[in-house]
Amino acid sequence: MLIAKKSPDYFFDILTYGLIMFVVGSVIYFYTLNIPSFDIAIKETRLGLLAFVGFGLAVVGAFITFVSSILWYLARLHDNES
Repeated sequence: MLIAKKSPDYFFDILTYGLIMFVVGSVIYFYTLNIPSFDIAIKETRLGLLAFVGFGLAVVGAFITFVSSILWYLARLHDNES
């Protein structure tokens, strides 16, 4: 099993990277949404792409954080049993 071979610190590091991805993606996304002429600017490819990348980064970061937090918890339980 994957959890038996990895230490909890491994999953905690992945959890930290997921949180960083989530925060950076959220900042990019909400910064892009707060541009005053966003309705007009969304038609510009660069700002629309930037908003899409920020949103995608936030979603992927949240998913990585969620999954790695569960695996981190299970690895800690496995460490305590040994």
